[in-house]
Amino acid sequence: MTQPTNETPQAPDAILVAIDFTDPSLRALEAALSWRSATAEITLLSVVDADLVEAIRASGLKVDEDPGERLAADATERLSRLIEERHLANVQPMVVHGQPFVEIVKVANDLDLDLIVIGRSGHSDVEHILFGGTAEKVLRAAKRPVLCIP
Repeated sequence: MTQPTNETPQAPDAILVAIDFTDPSLRALEAALSWRSATAEITLLSVVDADLVEAIRASGLKVDEDPGERLAADATERLSRLIEERHLANVQPMVVHGQPFVEIVKVANDLDLDLIVIGRSGHSDVEHILFGGTAEKVLRAAKRPVLCIP
């Protein structure tokens, strides 16, 4: 049995914040910023959802450019603007394509980050209830600490 200690936990040095630009993800960013050490690096990760891209393609909508590329360009622009407007230091933007929970866990592992911070939204649809949202899937799949912000 582990004995309790009076040690204060150290702030993580490398944090991944999953950003989809919703209020919960922006609250997750604020939590990470307030909790990090002065020298900590934050990776802001936005995932272009492969299922959404496929749904757009399957819809038959006529678009001038590839929807995945357009969504990635929009996410890149929004991340840059967020970093610039908030004057964030030691923050690196990253945009990847895939299933959000898979990519969040993969990037955190690949970069050997100390903590994943993710916002949790309060969806109530049937798929969310049966299978869980992205935050719940990350909590189940991650092999490192996850801070889930409501």
